[in-house]
Amino acid sequence: MAELVAVQKINNDALKQVYGIVTDGTLWQFGKLVKDLFTLSKTALTINELKKVFGAIGYLMRDSLPKNPEIKHL
Repeated sequence: MAELVAVQKINNDALKQVYGIVTDGTLWQFGKLVKDLFTLSKTALTINELKKVFGAIGYLMRDSLPKNPEIKHL
């Protein structure tokens, strides 16, 4: 959580969504911070669900890209 707040301060934009991923190598958890509201995903993923882990990471990366209709993302 402290890292997410630090990123907000570095970005100087508390309204922009900041994502966080925590893992111990076996269990993966995902969260989001907007302003002072932290949302933790209800679903924790395990190392046995690597497709879902990579899918979640891919979603976060795509969602964090600038929204420009002229740019096509894969």
